[in-house]
Amino acid sequence: MKNIYRLIQACSLFIVSFSTLSAQWIPLNSGTTQTLTGIHMLNADYGAAVGNNGIVLLTADSGENWTQIGNITLTDLRSVLVLGIDTLLIAENDFYIGKVYLTRDGGQQWEEVANGAALALGGQRAFALNAQYVSYSDNDGINWTPTNISIGGTTVPDQMHFPTPQTGYVFANIGGFATYSNYSFRSADSGLSWQPLFPFDFPNAGAYTAAYFVNADIGYFFMNQFLGFTPSPYNQLVKTSGYYYDNSDGVNSWRFNAEVVNEHVPAYINDAFFEDDVRGYAAGDNGALYVTADGGASWEPDHLANTPLNAIAGVDNRAAFVVGNNGAILRNSLITDIPNSPSPSPSLSLYPNPASGHLTIEGREMEKISQLSICNAAGSIIRKWTWDASNVIDVSSLPSGLYYLTVWYDQGDQWQGKFVVAD
Repeated sequence: MKNIYRLIQACSLFIVSFSTLSAQWIPLNSGTTQTLTGIHMLNADYGAAVGNNGIVLLTADSGENWTQIGNITLTDLRSVLVLGIDTLLIAENDFYIGKVYLTRDGGQQWEEVANGAALALGGQRAFALNAQYVSYSDNDGINWTPTNISIGGTTVPDQMHFPTPQTGYVFANIGGFATYSNYSFRSADSGLSWQPLFPFDFPNAGAYTAAYFVNADIGYFFMNQFLGFTPSPYNQLVKTSGYYYDNSDGVNSWRFNAEVVNEHVPAYINDAFFEDDVRGYAAGDNGALYVTADGGASWEPDHLANTPLNAIAGVDNRAAFVVGNNGAILRNSLITDIPNSPSPSPSLSLYPNPASGHLTIEGREMEKISQLSICNAAGSIIRKWTWDASNVIDVSSLPSGLYYLTVWYDQGDQWQGKFVVAD
């Protein structure tokens, strides 16, 4: 009876936090004045941030305290992945000769394992991107295998994102005479092979500055119209959708629909995070954190900082942490709304999302799961069962709508995620 009450309480609070439209961003004390360029959270409590001069910061209490670990390199760092408690990957901020390092003891010892500057997770698979190729690891960063991506010498990649374990994107620009334009890539086979996006499907020749996909086929690109080889004050937001592969002669690329949803984005955007195709956040180079509640058609400042903001990390599909220059770290107060926040536990993935027949759940330490439950949008538990070692959940009998899955581990930790059942 006690467990059922806790499940109902968790589901109802989870729904309230998602339905809240405004956010309060709390400045945190990072303990450093270094520029912070990347952040990744295992859950609401446990995560890491990286930045210039090799700084690596670790938190286990929702950012209230940050411990400096590392000392592996004095080179500027760009990105970080938290694969588990004390297991981290960090990457140097150099797409040509940058190195990827792994620690499995919370930063006491590091080993060089790959080359790359941008890191990403696609389900349980880790990816590293450099100027020449994408490589992946299926054993928590110990061993790496290159993929078939072909990145040209004038193509400059700098970000990678997997909205689902099967579908991933590499975002890049291609340089020409006195201009830059978007030339990105997509994978539909869990990152093993990559083909370019058809560049002429974009409405202009602007350079991408940040991008984010809310699912496999709906993505937002912040574009800047470069003047010569420098950014201009002219910024746009382009929404893409309806991806399909065109293998006709001269194309052999991913085609898509594109529309300009905002002609005058208020600032040069360094990173973005969309909770869905309506609500999103954008980190401005001018120090402002912007929010949209209408799919990017309009943007309002949600927080004003004194220095550029560089990266956004999500927790449970919410924009949760932001890092920037001068050691700036912001936390969205909504992520601490659920009392008795679970101790650090493995991150899980749900796909396909939306689902129509079956929902697959993947992640680390799944053998430690004890039970699961599904809440409907009203917060009522409609299904609860004991873990049977199957990672496929039958949702064919559920009416279309929004649902919340709660996963309980043997040691009492829990993980929560949301999914949509489509017609």
